[in-house]
Amino acid sequence: AVLLGCGGVGRAVLRIATSGAETSAFSFLAVLDSSGGIICDGDVALVKAVLAHKEAGHSLASFTGHGKQGLPKDDVVAQIKAQSLKFAVIDTTAADTVEELVSFGASAVVLANKKPAADASAENYKKLVSAATFRHESTVGAGTPILATVRRLRAGLDNPTRIEGCMSGTLGFVCSGLDTGKPLSEVVREAKALGYTEPDPRDDLSGTDVQRKALILARSCGLDHLEMKDVPVEPLYPPSMGPENMDVDAFMANLGSLDTDMASRVAAAKERGEVLRYCGTVDVAAGKASVGLVAVKSDSPLGRLQGADNMFVIHSSIYAERPLVLQGAGAGNECTAIGVLADLKEVI
Repeated sequence: AVLLGCGGVGRAVLRIATSGAETSAFSFLAVLDSSGGIICDGDVALVKAVLAHKEAGHSLASFTGHGKQGLPKDDVVAQIKAQSLKFAVIDTTAADTVEELVSFGASAVVLANKKPAADASAENYKKLVSAATFRHESTVGAGTPILATVRRLRAGLDNPTRIEGCMSGTLGFVCSGLDTGKPLSEVVREAKALGYTEPDPRDDLSGTDVQRKALILARSCGLDHLEMKDVPVEPLYPPSMGPENMDVDAFMANLGSLDTDMASRVAAAKERGEVLRYCGTVDVAAGKASVGLVAVKSDSPLGRLQGADNMFVIHSSIYAERPLVLQGAGAGNECTAIGVLADLKEVI
């Protein structure tokens, strides 16, 4: 395999793949970061040295050791192509890499990076999927096998008709806090202090990450004509509090202005025996997807969900009266890496 990206997830992939008894199950031809890369040719000791170099905070361009040195990315790619081998490309970056992934000429593509599967146009998405064996489990549920489940249901001709999912651990934590009667501002500040949010909490509260996941899920259900613009999303703050209008400190200072409206929504839901959950919904039968706060029955699977776990509720012909429910960690470098390696094992 060729690994693109040596951030948290990429390093976890290398760490797990080289630490167990089955290290021979995963052979890395090359490892690349934004600075360059190393031709590894399946040398486990070299891969471990590359991992140590990255964990020390260095770029791959500065690597020397085991008779190897860092090379420009183009040189690495050229050497890989010259070998005419069958290989998989693993993308753990955060870049828009559709064209690059296709240009590698790999026999398989494994994604942890959501952008090639979501930000790409419908046309480019279809091009990527048709160019190679394609797996991208970790883009939606990290190690929780939602896409594999959808794939198996469709293979068995029990096509999902509707999927509702809590796909953000951060927003799950926020909704659980709202359940207890805490104001929105207090819950967001608590989440930020605990490191559950991005440095700018609006990156989570905007719903864009869930929007990407919902689109990927929709495309995996056969709605591959949809694009990001076709998936409406409800941010948890108004445009007037967006990044273009105020910085992070001002946003945090003004969070309290959102408390009254949110408390009213929470109270209205409670009177109906419901709670609020931030969900991505894929209505396969209607050919659409949407993202935002929804009210669900308190005793439903989504209503009982607490904390940062992800949950997916799948409806189909077989799972009509009692839907199929998947729950598990939806984030974390190791959890995501396990999903990547499981995908890789399937395609090599």
